[in-house]
Amino acid sequence: MHATSTHTPTRRAALLGAGLMAFAAVPAQAEHLPAVDRRPTDPDQPDLLTGGPGAGDFDFLAGRWSVLSRRRLNRWMGDDRWDEVPASAHGQVMLGGLACLDELELPALADQPSAAVTFRLYDPAARHWAFHRVDGRTGTLRGPLTGRFTGGLFAGRRGDFRGQDFDPLLGRPVQARVIWSRITTTSALWEQAWSADEGRSWETNWTLAFTRA
Repeated sequence: MHATSTHTPTRRAALLGAGLMAFAAVPAQAEHLPAVDRRPTDPDQPDLLTGGPGAGDFDFLAGRWSVLSRRRLNRWMGDDRWDEVPASAHGQVMLGGLACLDELELPALADQPSAAVTFRLYDPAARHWAFHRVDGRTGTLRGPLTGRFTGGLFAGRRGDFRGQDFDPLLGRPVQARVIWSRITTTSALWEQAWSADEGRSWETNWTLAFTRA
C-alpha cells in the first residue's frame, strides 16, 4: 500500500530537524562516561554501554512498512464508524537501540497532517522509553509519553506508554495511552486511546496495522 504526501523535501526536512533536537543531548552525555569497563556488578542494574534490557525494544520497527490507518470518525460519542486509509512508514534505529525514529505518511486530509514523525529515547536508569511526536501541522514536538515493554518476544510482547495529549475537539488536554502489540518480524499493531476522565475510561481513536513492505 502506498500513500500520497503533499510534503515537499523542505517541509519534510523541517519536520525531521525539529525532532532531531530531542536527540542532541544523548551523545553529549555518553561522551562524559569514563573510559572503563562499564558492565554493572549488579545484574539487575542497567548497563550504561548497552542501555540495559530495554535497549533494542524497537529494533523490530526498522525498515519500510505498509500501514493500514483507522481513525474513529466521531470521538466521545460512542460512534463505532472508522475512516480507513492506506499509509506507509519508515523506521530507523540509532545509538545501539537506545533511540528510534519513524516517519508515517498519510493521505492529506483537510484537518489532519499528511505526515508525522515520532522520536523515542530509552532511559537506562529509569528503564523506560519517552516518546515525542512532531505534529505535521505545526512542526512542533508533542508529548512525551513514557512506558516500557513487558512479556516475551515478538507476538507475546506488549508496550504500554502513557502521558498527555491535546484534543482540539474538547479544547483541553486529555490522558493518552499508546499500546504496541502483536509484534512479529513482519507485522505489528499500534493503538492510541484517550481518556477525558483522568483514566477512568478509555476510548481507542486511532490504530495503525503495520505490515512489512
